[in-house]
Amino acid sequence: MGFLDKAKALANEAADAGKRVANVVSDQVDDLASKDDRVGKLVRQTKDATKHGIEVAQQKSEDLAETTSGQTVGRAIRKIGQIANDLPVLSAAADAIKSKNCVDLLLERYRTDPRNAYFNLWLAESVIKTSQDMKKYQYAKGAIDPSSFLIAGAMQHTAQFGKDSLPTSEKLLRHAWLLASSSLKTNLRSSSSLDVLARVYLAKGDVERAMSTAKASVLADPKNPIARLTLGRALLAQGNNQDAQRAGLAAVTAGSTLGYLLVAEAVQLQSRNGDLIPLGDRVQQYEETVARVSPHDRELYNGAFRDSMEVVQATKELQSEKIGSTWTTAKRWGGIIRNA
Repeated sequence: MGFLDKAKALANEAADAGKRVANVVSDQVDDLASKDDRVGKLVRQTKDATKHGIEVAQQKSEDLAETTSGQTVGRAIRKIGQIANDLPVLSAAADAIKSKNCVDLLLERYRTDPRNAYFNLWLAESVIKTSQDMKKYQYAKGAIDPSSFLIAGAMQHTAQFGKDSLPTSEKLLRHAWLLASSSLKTNLRSSSSLDVLARVYLAKGDVERAMSTAKASVLADPKNPIARLTLGRALLAQGNNQDAQRAGLAAVTAGSTLGYLLVAEAVQLQSRNGDLIPLGDRVQQYEETVARVSPHDRELYNGAFRDSMEVVQATKELQSEKIGSTWTTAKRWGGIIRNA
């Protein structure tokens, strides 16, 4: 797990080092729109001017999808994107990212019980993390090949045009929220249901609601380490590093070594903000603290987990499955191009 931990620690260091000048319009629209969809309408009773603007932007996309040209372009991009995803070389990075975030494992869990609130939540969190990781990869690639920003952004945005424009992660979050809310009607002190709600709010960027709901989850069952982990995540999102560190230690005391991850994040952020410890020492301290986290506790909180070697193996398996169909795909598209 050392390589992934070091990468995460370095990513934390780079977070505030500087902001990229290049902005992809389609990516920004997607990001803003995700803050106010059907889930947002369920969990919020009021809308400010910004959210009204988001609704207008979303409506513009839906209006375009209603046109014949919009539907045609959307279908074409989706088809090309699917074929590209089937090619081993082109999909290697995406397969590695999906494997790391256990999308396949969590999808299987979801299929066994679609009405389990956590199964919905875990898959949603995994899909969101995968999307975030892919954007980071696209930015890294864009530093070498700037044109990839435009291509990736355009394909991502256009592929969402159509009648069913709600992203998969939003559907899953919405379902998780409804299931947890329904459970609370029969048990107002369900720590697990409150934890699901808090994590949905976190996924939506609503830190204030996430904080209050996570606290309610802890109060409902002070011995539940999962609730304390979510509270720690909310505190980190709020920028309250000291309390996040305390929440992490409390989670460890309650029985989850995953609390050490919160401690590592909080300590690194504190020492970086004050530049109290040299960069190399901060990264080393992060790695040493996170090494105390057990794979079992990671799986309990996230639904699934793979270490570095397992990620490599899963990626190889995904790639090998596609190799057999690559030649057939190439020949088919070669014929289409010749006849175009």
